[in-house]
Amino acid sequence: MKRIIAMLLCVFTLSVHATPATEASVEELLKLLNFEKVNGTVSSAMQESMRKMLRSTFELLFSKATDEQKKSLDARLDAHVQMIAADVSWANRKSAYIKVYQKHFSEEEVTSLSTFFSSPDGLRYVEKSPEMQRDLFIELQAMNEILKKKIEEQTLIMTNELKGEKAS
Repeated sequence: MKRIIAMLLCVFTLSVHATPATEASVEELLKLLNFEKVNGTVSSAMQESMRKMLRSTFELLFSKATDEQKKSLDARLDAHVQMIAADVSWANRKSAYIKVYQKHFSEEEVTSLSTFFSSPDGLRYVEKSPEMQRDLFIELQAMNEILKKKIEEQTLIMTNELKGEKAS
């Protein structure tokens, strides 16, 4: 029992005195993790998804639009997607990553992570991350589409039920 208490005290003491991660070390880890490329890959997939979603919404809302109106809508759509792309750029998000990493990791932990991600296994993981993130985004988007259809169906059922109750 005394050994367990002594170990817990050591762990607690070490965690209390852990040196916070520096901005420079976190920035170096983020470079090793290739987060700028990962962010760009996910951002591109997200932009394409938004473009498709907005286009289908516009087509529903403006099904009888003239060719001139469609061109105008396309231009506005492109401008909207470009605005969002700027907001989700690595330049705008990098400081948030640094802040969160500094909050959750000590300098020692960041150094250990950097060591791992500099190793052959870590480098392979980093190399595959952008494509994995893109594929994950696409998979989750497909799952969300199925969920969206279920929600729409249930909403329609509830709406019809409520209309039936109201008519009674």
